[in-house]
Amino acid sequence: MTCDDVITGSQQWEWLDKELSGSDAQIHLISSGTQILPYDKPIQEKWSHYPKTRDRLFDLIKKHKTPGAILLSGDVHYAEFLRADNVVGYPLWELTSSGMTHTCGTQVPLGMCRYALDWFFRSVYQVTDFFIEFNFGTIDFFWDAEEPFIQIGIKNKDNELIFGYNVTIDSLQPGRLPVFEEDLNIANMTPFTLESFRYIIFPLIALIVMSPWLCGVCRKKKAAGAPTRSTSTTKKVKKDQ
Repeated sequence: MTCDDVITGSQQWEWLDKELSGSDAQIHLISSGTQILPYDKPIQEKWSHYPKTRDRLFDLIKKHKTPGAILLSGDVHYAEFLRADNVVGYPLWELTSSGMTHTCGTQVPLGMCRYALDWFFRSVYQVTDFFIEFNFGTIDFFWDAEEPFIQIGIKNKDNELIFGYNVTIDSLQPGRLPVFEEDLNIANMTPFTLESFRYIIFPLIALIVMSPWLCGVCRKKKAAGAPTRSTSTTKKVKKDQ
């Protein structure tokens, strides 16, 4: 198994290939636990850590001329919409929502969530801003409209629409846009995953920050355990006598 097999195995690829090749659906929802489109979020799990796998998904969509592919993802503790216009021949939307129990905004205090997102989680494919409160995603189909469309949305815990886009079915047909190779910035594809940040980088930062205090504690313990000069002298005198 190579690193490019980590996200999807051979059986999954065979299944997806078969499903896309025999489908006459106008909309195809493809879900993933991590984001697929963005490559420029250095401190986050994402498909671009396995670029061949990511390219293979796009190639399958192009191979079968699959219309209406929409990507669904989560597990980032915020919501946003992303869109790539150059990878499959029509706008490829990604709807990311999470979560309903905790989010970046409810877990990280003092506005640090917004600061971190603005510095490390912006993407060239980002269409909306981040929504950092409780949220969920919706997709509504309007087949009976004069020009059929779908509405993709992000709603808050009160069922209020925060982000919403109407996307016509016609705009999601293969050949609507030219396909060209992405200009990927390798510097932004550093594989800092959430796990590496949680178990390596964050503890290392914490150790550096706490090192002056730890050194102070060590010095105090060493000083408390060391004999004083007068005590040493006294013991020496008694021994000589």
